[in-house]
Amino acid sequence: MECAPIINFSRTGNLEKLFLLNQKCEQPIVFTSGVFDLVHAGHLEYLMEARRYGRSLIVGVNTDNSAKK
Repeated sequence: MECAPIINFSRTGNLEKLFLLNQKCEQPIVFTSGVFDLVHAGHLEYLMEARRYGRSLIVGVNTDNSAKK
């Protein structure tokens, strides 16, 4: 299993990096996101279950402020 690069989407111009990542990932791709400030067993179960739905998993890490919105 290969780890993907970290892409910061709060900066402009990073959408192209997402398209390149999409081309490298095995299909289907599963995307999920959450606030993982303190990773615990529940987070790991959630991520492992999400991964079962596809051949690649992309995880978006939200800030506290974005989760409140």
